[in-house]
Amino acid sequence: MKTLEFLMLMFVVVLVFSVGFVDAQSTNSTLPDINATNAVVVPASPAITYNKYWLSSLQIYSPAPNHPANLRAVLVPYDGAANVLQGHSVMINIPDVFTTAKTDATVAQAMGAALTAIESVCKSQGKCQ
Repeated sequence: MKTLEFLMLMFVVVLVFSVGFVDAQSTNSTLPDINATNAVVVPASPAITYNKYWLSSLQIYSPAPNHPANLRAVLVPYDGAANVLQGHSVMINIPDVFTTAKTDATVAQAMGAALTAIESVCKSQGKCQ
C-alpha cells in the first residue's frame, strides 16, 4: 500500500468514526448497532441492560508501507440510548487487515469504502490531487 493511501485511510477512519460517534448522547445515529452476544446487565434501580456495543475506538496501524496494517476496534457495552458501561470493553483485532481483505469480501468492501472516503476528503480539502 502506498504511503499516501495509508495516510488517507488513517484520516478517514478517524474522521468517519469521530463524526459518527462524537455525540454519545445522540440516538439519531444512522450507523447500525453491533449486538452483544452476552449482554451485560448491571443491577440498579431500575436495572439497565447493556445489550449493544458502541464503537469507542477504531485504529489501523502500520509502521511503514511494506509492513502489515493491523486493525483494532474497541467496543463498549451500551443500552441503545445514551448509557455506556465503562470497564467492560471488548477488543477486536484484525491482524494484517489488507491480507484479510483479499479473502473476506466484507473487510474488502469496508477498507475500499474507507480509502475512497479518505481520498475524497483529502481532495476536497486540497491536501491531495
